[in-house]
Amino acid sequence: MIKLIDKIVRVFCPRKIHIGYDVQLLGHNAIGRYCSFSTRAIFSNSVLGDYSYINYNSIVHCCHIGKFCSIGPNVVIGLGNHPTRNFVSTSPKLFLKGEFIKEDKYNQFPTVTIGNDVWIGANVTVINGITIGDGAVIGANSIVVTDIPAYSIYGGVPAKYIRKRFEQEQVDFLLKLKWWDMGDEWIKNNSHLFSDINSLMEKYGISF
Repeated sequence: MIKLIDKIVRVFCPRKIHIGYDVQLLGHNAIGRYCSFSTRAIFSNSVLGDYSYINYNSIVHCCHIGKFCSIGPNVVIGLGNHPTRNFVSTSPKLFLKGEFIKEDKYNQFPTVTIGNDVWIGANVTVINGITIGDGAVIGANSIVVTDIPAYSIYGGVPAKYIRKRFEQEQVDFLLKLKWWDMGDEWIKNNSHLFSDINSLMEKYGISF
């Protein structure tokens, strides 16, 4: 069952989307091919690239997620920031248009940008405005408050650098290859190489 809460809900779903029980799609969303939403996921004003999934109980707001991403259970992404510098109060009543303020004084929901082939573990929180690079991994129970470079592993509260997933030459190769944009047929024909990056590099080199 899908709950469509807003009066105006625009969801662009090309085909073959799996939507679990009690999923909420709110606002304006764009959802790629072969995506999946597990039970009680909430997805609002966001983009989800091809072959990516949102696991159960996760909440995603104002976020652009690339292809082949894995968002674990109970993840919270982009639920809004409050000013902590210069502003006298952290209350939205005193920085958003309303009873006291004539116009918004603070952007509470800057977009979160998540690259391609990113894995975010269970119970992770990502604050608004963060960029997570291609191929990055965020360990379970982490809180992400700074940008994460491509193919880096981060974890902890706040999330800190642990290690690179690959040697720098291998990272450069993957970022140049951009295999997630190569098309279904290419990925299918080369999937047997994905268990060993050296085999993929041996076939395609780094100068194509």
